[in-house]
Amino acid sequence: MIIGRILKRLYHSIRYRISLRYYKSDSCRGRVIQAYLENEPIAKLQLGCGPNRLPGWLNADIIIEECKKGAIYLDVGEHFPLPDESIDYVYSEHMIEHLNYAQAVNMLRECHRVLKPNGVIRISTPDLRFLLDLYQNPEKPENKSFIKWSAEGGAGGEIRPVSPVYVINKFHTTWGHKIIYDYDTLASLLKQNGFDHICQCELSQSTHEALTDVERHHLVFSVDFYKLQTMILEANKI
Repeated sequence: MIIGRILKRLYHSIRYRISLRYYKSDSCRGRVIQAYLENEPIAKLQLGCGPNRLPGWLNADIIIEECKKGAIYLDVGEHFPLPDESIDYVYSEHMIEHLNYAQAVNMLRECHRVLKPNGVIRISTPDLRFLLDLYQNPEKPENKSFIKWSAEGGAGGEIRPVSPVYVINKFHTTWGHKIIYDYDTLASLLKQNGFDHICQCELSQSTHEALTDVERHHLVFSVDFYKLQTMILEANKI
């Protein structure tokens, strides 16, 4: 049985490496990117798309199963397989919090490189101030509802006692979150990597038509809870 398990793991490992090599190849990824850039007058790149592939966008993800469904393979911790100044808009939703610091810096530097002059990046991510408010004001009606919902298994994860401490720890650990930003920290990181004119946006709202109504994460749970925990920043390449 032990040999059987070893062989099974080896088989899946080999299959994954073969798939990865294919989805990173010019014959697959390169062809899709070239065709997209040649045919789309406004080039839009979504990073970490998951199952939420946006029509008219170049949707990218690191998960092979998503590549099989139409996304291109792109690891944001590596060099992006895109030409300099080839993209008008970049968008990521609830993804940057899954990166360590070096990966986040690389992602922003690469976004800056591939964006056209004055191109726009939009980032949706959990807000650290939301977690602090859960701890400091657990009896606020919206916080109380979220704590109960999350503790009882809302959006997945294990069931825990109804307590802000358990819920905050669950939020930070259950889904592979590595850094939860506040506005000032993320805005500073954007400025350090060549972005300016930073503004905070409401859900589905933007002064750029291409970035309006792009959020999809709230479809997993309620709009109210999405708004409670999420901040959305936009910034221009300078």
